[in-house]
Amino acid sequence: LWVNWGELHERQRQPAAALRHYRRALAAPPTGNTYDNARLWAYGRVIPLLTGQGDLDAAEALYAQRAREYPGRRCMAPDHALFLLWHRGSADSAQQAVEAASSEPCGQPR
Repeated sequence: LWVNWGELHERQRQPAAALRHYRRALAAPPTGNTYDNARLWAYGRVIPLLTGQGDLDAAEALYAQRAREYPGRRCMAPDHALFLLWHRGSADSAQQAVEAASSEPCGQPR
């Protein structure tokens, strides 16, 4: 429900309201069932919103939170590495993230 409301506000060009709803969805712990799909969707929406607003610290914290909550999920570490490279300008940190993710089954070399 919170993710759907966030998406509605995002489509209405109300990013502050969208962020509130996405964060509410992420406040609940992972369930280990299909509800986690909505949580992952929320991560996929809130991180770009925060990055677009220039709140890189909050976006990076969510990358770390997502990795802790869903270890071994497909291609999460490479996404974080790209964030570190493009938005933080840290090639060393990006390389460390890629090396840590080398065992992930992404199916797409980056």
